[in-house]
Amino acid sequence: MSESDPGRPVPTQFHDVALPSIEDAPRVYRYLTLDRLNINDLPPHSDIPIPRKGNTTSLSQFLNNIILEASKIDFDEGFTSHGKWHPAGMNVAMPVLTNVGPAEPGPKSIALAATVQTITKPVPVSVDLRVKVMNKVAWVARRSYHLDSDVKYSELDNLLSQDHSRNEARYTPSVYDANELLAWSAEDLDKAVRDINRDGIIQRVQMSVFQMFHMMPKLLGGLSLLQDRVFHVLVITVHSTCPADANAKAFESCKISQSCTIQLPIDFESLSNVQAVMQKSRIKKDGSTRRYSLPTSTATDTAEFLDTQKQRTGNKLTEGIYVSVERLQKALKEVPAEDGVSLEAQYADKDYQHRWDMMTVSTAKGITQFAPERVKQTETLKAVAEDVYGVIQYVARARQNEQNRKKQ
Repeated sequence: MSESDPGRPVPTQFHDVALPSIEDAPRVYRYLTLDRLNINDLPPHSDIPIPRKGNTTSLSQFLNNIILEASKIDFDEGFTSHGKWHPAGMNVAMPVLTNVGPAEPGPKSIALAATVQTITKPVPVSVDLRVKVMNKVAWVARRSYHLDSDVKYSELDNLLSQDHSRNEARYTPSVYDANELLAWSAEDLDKAVRDINRDGIIQRVQMSVFQMFHMMPKLLGGLSLLQDRVFHVLVITVHSTCPADANAKAFESCKISQSCTIQLPIDFESLSNVQAVMQKSRIKKDGSTRRYSLPTSTATDTAEFLDTQKQRTGNKLTEGIYVSVERLQKALKEVPAEDGVSLEAQYADKDYQHRWDMMTVSTAKGITQFAPERVKQTETLKAVAEDVYGVIQYVARARQNEQNRKKQ
């Protein structure tokens, strides 16, 4: 999830639609809510003191409960459409590498390397804006489709499903720090997956607690009246296979790759006695005021954001809360190498396209909580749609950087 950024392109084809009755929707989820998890809700971790009051949930059971909740989400039915978003008059210029020259190294290949040209193709960005009442709450959602010839599934997967939170800071202008406070080991997670895996569907899981710092958008005239936001979230990414039938449940068996990233709000104060967490935290308390504090020895994973982090050091913080579910699915069909499918046919048939869904409920707190619900909903729809544009732009920049490296 990201806050709206005034520097992003404005959405088009946006319209409001009345919400369905929240009272008509049953409350069936325990974890997918804005209720923050505290230390006693978390599974065992070597850095968390033992014993903890009332907690008997193993890592396997904890993951099983959350994955089951995520698998109940129907990403196709029950949504109210709020139109489409795309950057007005703008496509992303996606680099396509044309390589000429011999495979064998030598002076001739070095000379011909200079003829490697970067050409680009226009890649459109279109996002379906949607709202769904789930668990008696209106969830803001988006859906987008991406041709494999425009962006590879591996590129989306690496950015969205591997080290999700740090990568979010790379493609979201408003995020200036993604600080990992706690991580469950790959060994423990692999064991938990073996315990709960159904027919080998789940391949691997990542799970960490992150401290996410966001800049808020400026008002007209460039005034910064809103405090920065900090969100504490448990981030779980499940890599699995999904059903070829789009209407089937999310984790039933088939051979189509997918990932699902679930972010649950954390009660940071409940972790105040966890020494490892407090040592890594970048919040400094000044009485009842919280401020962003950059350590003198900055971790290498934040180096690319260091200038912005230095500028934000000392800024007051307001804690926000969000819960989100994000799903990435590989295209069901591959374009044959021979007798290929026309571009028009690929655009017409969604089975040739990767699908990316996201839905969230949030409260940014501060004075923004007093804005009308429809205004907050509209702004959140814009913000989550802009993330799609940011990701495709990031993929284009990454391709360009790689091609520049090969030319050297």
